[in-house]
Amino acid sequence: MIRKEPTRSGDKVKVTFVIPDEGGASEVFLTGDFNTWSVGETLMRRREGVRSASLTLVAGRRYAFRYYQDGHWFNDEAADDYVVNEFGEQNGIVDLRWPQQDALAAETEEPSRAGLETTPAYNSTGRPM
Repeated sequence: MIRKEPTRSGDKVKVTFVIPDEGGASEVFLTGDFNTWSVGETLMRRREGVRSASLTLVAGRRYAFRYYQDGHWFNDEAADDYVVNEFGEQNGIVDLRWPQQDALAAETEEPSRAGLETTPAYNSTGRPM
């Protein structure tokens, strides 16, 4: 699961990455564009059957990421998208661009008038108003 919470200013987003804790004593790290793919920098904390890490990232862009454990890379099934990396494997993408926010706003707006077509208004020069 990936939770996204915009900050009050709207220019950043708190992103929380959550994966099931598969057991075992080894550590799991979150790596990606946000930490220059530095294994060991962002530890996934273990708590109540899950591992999680939260980061505050700049809104309006996409970030590639993966998880790393015991010399193996793996992806998150909840990623917004996937892209092939330079090693021929896939990186997960967390998308912080806001068309998603626009879609959410559209869902909460008044229902449209289904079946009713509207004609655009034009001024006296024939240009749309």
